[in-house]
Amino acid sequence: MFSIGQTIKIQQLPIQNEINLDNIFYSKVVSVNDTSFYIEQPTNKRTRKTTFFFEQTSFLMTITTKYGEVYQYETLSIKNIKETMPIIQCQIPKSYERIQRRSFARINVLTEVTLKLKKPILATTIDLSGGGVKVYIRKNIQIAINDAIEISLLIESVHKEKILIDTVATVVRYEDINEETKERAISFKFTDILESDRSKIIQYCFRKELEQKRLQKGEHT
Repeated sequence: MFSIGQTIKIQQLPIQNEINLDNIFYSKVVSVNDTSFYIEQPTNKRTRKTTFFFEQTSFLMTITTKYGEVYQYETLSIKNIKETMPIIQCQIPKSYERIQRRSFARINVLTEVTLKLKKPILATTIDLSGGGVKVYIRKNIQIAINDAIEISLLIESVHKEKILIDTVATVVRYEDINEETKERAISFKFTDILESDRSKIIQYCFRKELEQKRLQKGEHT
């Protein structure tokens, strides 16, 4: 279930409001044994700053396996450890809850997306759905299958207001599409996204799909 380098979403229990970004953190697994796993000091989703937690803190954690399966579980921080970098020892949970994923229709739409790599990369979407996004990037950008990357997606509300959605997405496939321009198409699956943000994307895709159908209908009349 756990693997070194795996990204984990962390929420401190009890959860008062799931949409509260102050209680959403991210970390990575740095080591695993039979009874414990060890994570980097978590980073707050909103502030992007690392956060200290006391020992014996209860968490709800969400992980995505390399096969795209999403699991949630409750665990307890056992010990704060200071080595070359601060890490937290956590209990391996006795049980997991698998989160069912839904299928979403993709539509062709061009909008901006920022990939938060060591140096942020501004890219353009090819298609989009509530489950993921495909983007154009240059071939020389180093991205591999199963990489989990923070991305920011720019969409419009029904009133044409700009909405910026921050999420974590995992690379599921890529293909070279233009040797002359050195472009590559990367397909991402949203592996950590607020359901309220997913709903905004679905609504945006629905509106764009209606617009495209109206334009196609107009072309044939």
